[in-house]
Amino acid sequence: MVKRKNTSAEGVLFPWEDRAGIRRFLTFGRVGPALSVGLCVLIAASVLGREREAAGERRTRVTIERLRGKVERYLLEHDGACPAALGEVLGEMPATDDAKKARQSALLDGWGRPVRLLCPVEERASGFLLMSDGPDGLPGGLDRIEF
Repeated sequence: MVKRKNTSAEGVLFPWEDRAGIRRFLTFGRVGPALSVGLCVLIAASVLGREREAAGERRTRVTIERLRGKVERYLLEHDGACPAALGEVLGEMPATDDAKKARQSALLDGWGRPVRLLCPVEERASGFLLMSDGPDGLPGGLDRIEF
């Protein structure tokens, strides 16, 4: 009778102790796909964050452009007198709930913060300055948007 050698201790191996070693474990085992999915999620989150900031900036520039025309019209109609609040340049609107929401959203930048009006400003030819504090919301921050 042939005696068999007890190989039970040799049969238990960690995945990285296989013949191909750690390289095979990382590429074809459970870790490789998980790393690939994690990397894809990280890239997608980065792109989404940048696009959200760029969309907020585009929306803010459009809002400020619209308000600029209304402020210029207000200044012409009132002989250069500045409005006490930015809401005055929108004129009279109906008192419905939808009109109130539209009025409020017309005064907000792309991040939901109010656009500020500085008037009079002597350094500017237009005599006023419309500005948004940018994505961080800090007044006078480096990422502010102004016209």
